[in-house]
Amino acid sequence: MSITLKATVMDAEQIRRSLQRIAHEVVERNRGIDDLVLVGIVSKGDVLAHRLAMILSRLEKQRVPFGRLDVTLHRDDLHLRPPPTATGRPPSCPTSAARSSSSSTTSSTMAGRRERRWMP
Repeated sequence: MSITLKATVMDAEQIRRSLQRIAHEVVERNRGIDDLVLVGIVSKGDVLAHRLAMILSRLEKQRVPFGRLDVTLHRDDLHLRPPPTATGRPPSCPTSAARSSSSSTTSSTMAGRRERRWMP
């Protein structure tokens, strides 16, 4: 199965320049980075917060603390998801069950989100 991209919104260089502009805006609007903490929502916002913190740290030559906020247990579609395992992730479909004719995968859409779960 191959994935075909329809369009590229931003390439790597455009993302780098945009983050650089955002960093300069943060410094200007806050008159520096004193008392600044960046917090990103897991799973993509934390990566963005980390990248922005690194850029700000280089720009101002001062460490910018950043953190991650995991909102998994506060989602409005939590009741539709399989319960998390000890690792905090939903269980994956066992290989033997995936080949069984009695197993099926269901998908549903609620509030614009797509969910797939394994059902025995």
